[in-house]
Amino acid sequence: MHRRRKATKKISKCCDIALSDGFEYVWVDTSCIDKTSSAELSEAINSMYRWCQHSHVCYAILSDVPSDEDPELEEGWTLQELIAPATLIFYGREWKEIGTKSNLIDIIVQVSRVHKKVLSGEKELRHCSIAQKMSWASARRTTRLEDIAYCLMGIFDVNMPLLYGEDSKAFFRLQEQILNASLDDSILAWTSHLPAIEKYDSNQEPGKKSQRRSDTCMSIAHHPTSKSLFGTTQRVSYGRGA
Repeated sequence: MHRRRKATKKISKCCDIALSDGFEYVWVDTSCIDKTSSAELSEAINSMYRWCQHSHVCYAILSDVPSDEDPELEEGWTLQELIAPATLIFYGREWKEIGTKSNLIDIIVQVSRVHKKVLSGEKELRHCSIAQKMSWASARRTTRLEDIAYCLMGIFDVNMPLLYGEDSKAFFRLQEQILNASLDDSILAWTSHLPAIEKYDSNQEPGKKSQRRSDTCMSIAHHPTSKSLFGTTQRVSYGRGA
């Protein structure tokens, strides 16, 4: 009952804010998706990035953050919600505005590690390497293990069915979809424990690459946290599809 009251208050407050901003309709993810329908849930999650991207404004209600503190942005689903919308406004638990994506951008960059030009819209997501995008997800958490894959589908512009119960297989499926859709092999360049370096030169000879990271693995990982990526800025090709 307490959870229901909180949800009702969230919807009511969100509607009040939207009305004050001149909008007639508002869409709330926790209330407008019928989670008992696997088809509707799958459609919504596969479409979420596009919906955020095409929205007039997105409101991020951070109910656990006081209005005078910076937002915490470690949850997996918040990654696409940070990047996709042009206008994003943060509210704290007292329903007071914390700030916008624009005026909090330096803090968001520091916390999320997403490039400033991507957040501001100056750089399109499709121009970022797969490794760079995967590195943004490496420190994020989700309640369900499968969701760390599902929340990244929009970031990588791929679609796949939702199969809750498959655990880490979801992330393997995500990587397979990414590999099928792109010739950027930077997804295969990762190390499990060494810190990332700033830049990876895709023009180096293969032998020289391996000398820089002798324990580099050219394979897919079971979770983004495995991908302590060193190829974060450059697209890489090992001749696949040639």
